[in-house]
Amino acid sequence: MRVLYISTVFPRPERSATIYTDLAQELVLRGHKITVVAAENGSDFKKTALLPERNMEVLRVRTGRLYDVGFLHKGISVITLKYFLILAMQKYLRSCEFDFVLFETPPIHMVDGVAWAMKKYKCPSYLMLKDIFPQNAIDLGIIKKSSPLHWYFRRKEKSLYQLASRIGCMSEANKNYILHHNKEINPSKVEVFPNTKKLTVPAVNAEDADMRQKYNIPRERIICVYGGNMGKPQGLEFLQEILISNQHNEKA
Repeated sequence: MRVLYISTVFPRPERSATIYTDLAQELVLRGHKITVVAAENGSDFKKTALLPERNMEVLRVRTGRLYDVGFLHKGISVITLKYFLILAMQKYLRSCEFDFVLFETPPIHMVDGVAWAMKKYKCPSYLMLKDIFPQNAIDLGIIKKSSPLHWYFRRKEKSLYQLASRIGCMSEANKNYILHHNKEINPSKVEVFPNTKKLTVPAVNAEDADMRQKYNIPRERIICVYGGNMGKPQGLEFLQEILISNQHNEKA
């Protein structure tokens, strides 16, 4: 199949790999042709370009910064995102053909770029739903349910679900929540599509032993590493509880 994957979190190969790059590479390994349209807002990336990466074509689109910026800055970048994506696809992918569009949220404003692509290439889409927004923003106290912002984002959310040909949720509970609070959605198009990650067995080398010695960590103790975002949605209070409860754990 010819897949157009529109993403805001598709790092360059020299930087890192994520669940999204792993998914795209797995599709390539299974014989599919993948073209990625990736929002790129690094300070060292100056111009939109179509590049060969990871055995696929990646159209890196220069956009406003979406992460690690203030609320207002991010809001402007999210709202203008669709214009950058659509203009780039018009310029670089005008003559291409695709069988379906793959995309993830957040941000929910991806809906506009995806809608354009579905119409242009006459194909269905698959939404990988990672966050239930704006409800999570209400739960975190970022916006109020009675506010104009909630009304605006809720309309965007509903148009997102209506647009997607199929919706993949993170869990059965997420699936049930979406269907319960959006009665207009056909249940047959919603399914569970959890995160996946390609696993590799790391090789132990001399540097690992040097690190233990440097920080005076006994060889028999287990080293626990937290990998991921650290913010309100991740429940840092729970992480703090784990750290405190293991403060005197002689095995870790």
